[in-house]
Amino acid sequence: LSMYGYPRKTSPHLDAFSRQALSYSLFYANSPWTKPSVASILTGQFPSRHGVEEERTRLSDKFIALPEALSANGYQTAGIVGNGNASGAFKLNQGFHHYIDTRSHWDGLPTARQVFDLGLAWLKPRRNQKRLFLFLFVVDPHDPYHTPNPRDERRWLRKGHPPIIR
Repeated sequence: LSMYGYPRKTSPHLDAFSRQALSYSLFYANSPWTKPSVASILTGQFPSRHGVEEERTRLSDKFIALPEALSANGYQTAGIVGNGNASGAFKLNQGFHHYIDTRSHWDGLPTARQVFDLGLAWLKPRRNQKRLFLFLFVVDPHDPYHTPNPRDERRWLRKGHPPIIR
């Protein structure tokens, strides 16, 4: 990404956004997969503490999730989640007033555009409210990591790089 010093201008939209946003140069995931990572984001706890580490585990009611704490302080909360491993099936919807996930909304995984459109639809009637929390989770930047057009992949390679073979 150009915003982190890559010499070619490969990410103009992220570069523009980063000039107005908070960016991090270091970030550590608490787990190598979605469900325990999201549980950590929403509880502030390590997976070894919240226990959402295996395929069938769910978030325990004994943990106060961020949306619950925000709700208790007058916030309206919504989650629009396009990854089944972050769904309400694992109680990761705990404390949200409004929650849409892959269990009942989409047939398959939604695109980022579908998730963002639902997020905007939730935000529009509330745009004058000050206490809002919207959690959007998209799967587009997820493996397999390919550009929408495979021919575009060559543009990321330096001169002299061997061709990509699939």
